[in-house]
Amino acid sequence: MKKNQVILLDAGNMSDGQNPLIDITSLAKVYRVTRSITQERVWIKALDGVDLSIWKGETLGVVGESGCGKSTLGRLVVLLDRPTTGRIAFKGKDVLGFKGETLKAFRRQVQIVFQDPASSLNPRKTVGETLREPLLIHGLGSMEEREEKVRQILKNVGLPPDYTRRFPHELSGGQRQRVCIARALILAPELIVADEPVSNLDVSIQAQILNLLKDLRDNFNLTYIFISHDLKVVRFMSDRVAVMYGGRVVEVAPSAILYENPRHPYTQLLLMAIPTGRGCDKKARLKKQTFSTAEEILHDGCTFAPRCAERKESCMTARPKLLEVEAGHWVACHISS
Repeated sequence: MKKNQVILLDAGNMSDGQNPLIDITSLAKVYRVTRSITQERVWIKALDGVDLSIWKGETLGVVGESGCGKSTLGRLVVLLDRPTTGRIAFKGKDVLGFKGETLKAFRRQVQIVFQDPASSLNPRKTVGETLREPLLIHGLGSMEEREEKVRQILKNVGLPPDYTRRFPHELSGGQRQRVCIARALILAPELIVADEPVSNLDVSIQAQILNLLKDLRDNFNLTYIFISHDLKVVRFMSDRVAVMYGGRVVEVAPSAILYENPRHPYTQLLLMAIPTGRGCDKKARLKKQTFSTAEEILHDGCTFAPRCAERKESCMTARPKLLEVEAGHWVACHISS
């Protein structure tokens, strides 16, 4: 292969707009961990049969409480980790079979922005070195073209060109996150996984970064998987929302529909927990919910059943399927579907 030649993955029949950019099927991930006190080796199921499709140009929000598997899902999509079972297809091709130059080409087109910009930047490298590194790894452009690309990408994320000489510790948290977004953007990807990209920032800076992400999506025709626990942020950013609990997707719907008419009891519980200033009725309804340990979640029935005030016998014994209850609205619940 010539030095600056880049392999591009064939888009296949994506041009008709009828096929998802990313298609996830029966995705599962199990980790083996050691308990700190007993030193017992146990298996933890982080993902348990996730099915999702992400369409080109959309933002899919992924929400759920800590430990539900949303960050694991993001890491698997960009192949920072490998699933235990299941399939991830990019433009119809199974990415788990990618190797060599094909894998390298895939990594160019799918990037990630992490939660903590301070820990995801090398403190010994300047901003310019950080942004040039992906171009060097992929053999893109001459030295002059790379320098121009770095200056342009800094402008796109709202930073002056002379920031190339700065180190991460010389930047504010919002500026560091802009650098991380620039690093993800510099290879011209089609999909960006944003894993809690504003949770470590002040509220005023959060708004700036969220507006930047929306502008970049429109200007560069990006597709986002936007992972967050903040339901208000997800509503602002997302076209569709997937709700996760216990390693499974329990509800998927267009953003407006999900927030106006949640069908799964867990989604209803999440939305009731949003502060509104009128909490008396919500507090009474929240008291109906019971709580469970991690061990109670791992059973053959619905993962949310131990906490659900409306559960019935089948919820404890049979796993609910993700069914379409109305156009574009999918729910995994014996009661609601």
